[in-house]
Amino acid sequence: GMISTANYVARKYGVRSAMPGFIALKLCPHLIFVRPDFSKYTAKAQEVRGVLRTFDANLQVRGLDEASLDVTAYVKGRRDRDVLEAVAEKIRHDVAAATGGLTCSVGIAPTRELAKIASDRNKPNGQCIVEDFTREAVLSFIRPLETR
Repeated sequence: GMISTANYVARKYGVRSAMPGFIALKLCPHLIFVRPDFSKYTAKAQEVRGVLRTFDANLQVRGLDEASLDVTAYVKGRRDRDVLEAVAEKIRHDVAAATGGLTCSVGIAPTRELAKIASDRNKPNGQCIVEDFTREAVLSFIRPLETR
């Protein structure tokens, strides 16, 4: 069969989504396959979305495990780093509390796309904030990124 997703431990061995299982086993001989339980995933995703809606009632859902929020109103337009760090920490804390310990990564940036990129920076269970919402700060953030 095919790998539908891989946790961070398996990823360290090179196991990736959409990889044939026999290749994954060569990369990680002690790999454990777990049958998917989409009803469980869907229920947890709904719990997470319930938390996220407290920060942005109009969040954009991008799949079972991903959403995009605009927290501008929540932070009352403030963009100072300590406020943004606090809201990112609160999102992560509230998700964990509401779901029995699920973790999430949070990125905060001037656009949803940059926030998505920022959220990948400190996975798993981390956060990243684009320092300043200026053109120079954005360019400084994206300049070292690899193009895929």
